[in-house]
Amino acid sequence: KGSSGVSVSACNRISIMAPTNRHACTIAAIILTAALAPARTACATEIDWNVFYPASDADLGPVNFTGLILGPEFGFENLNFNGAGGKQLKTADGLRIGGEVGYDWQINGLVIGGITDLFWTGIDGRQTAGQVNELRSNLNYYGTVRGRAGYAFGRALVYGTGGLAYSEIEIENRTLGVKDTQTLTGWTAGGGIEYVYNQKITLRAEYTRVDFGSASFSSLPAGGRDVGATFDLIKIGTVMRW
Repeated sequence: KGSSGVSVSACNRISIMAPTNRHACTIAAIILTAALAPARTACATEIDWNVFYPASDADLGPVNFTGLILGPEFGFENLNFNGAGGKQLKTADGLRIGGEVGYDWQINGLVIGGITDLFWTGIDGRQTAGQVNELRSNLNYYGTVRGRAGYAFGRALVYGTGGLAYSEIEIENRTLGVKDTQTLTGWTAGGGIEYVYNQKITLRAEYTRVDFGSASFSSLPAGGRDVGATFDLIKIGTVMRW
């Protein structure tokens, strides 16, 4: 009987513990599923691949250009010099990296707005042939503050732009061991066309003339210190709209 009692007792312990373990596993599975569900949802929504595909007219609905504009930019450019001092310098070239931010308002078909951009550059150059002094020129940074006005034709926008341009240029005379850095201010004007690719991305092609004006650089020989600088920029890229 004692043996029978032990057997029953053992069976009772097993019959009680087994359901408890199944319940614990079930509860753990529910908790784990609940914990992972937001993560799966976040992963699923983290990358919206639709941003890379063109939208149909039906998907876009009525297009309105009102909103915030953001756009990174980079390119390889040539900076042209002029003036008495500019004749001593070769055309400088190099990379520019930066971006722009702005805002547009659309009133019927008319679109008006403002935009500003800023770029760090590695654009540099040397002296022209036959110069006695060894010279180095550097465009450290430049930017613009512009107005925009244009007309929208459905998904397309044709516009003109213009405003203030500014830059910092450094000219070093390595022969004399001196350098001078000046801030130049001038103007910019141009135009372009935009096309709404999808709900977020707008394609853009733009030409702008940038004239930074001129300044006198003490690092250059007397009588030839006035230096002016200009850009002719052709930009093809994308901007994001919100």
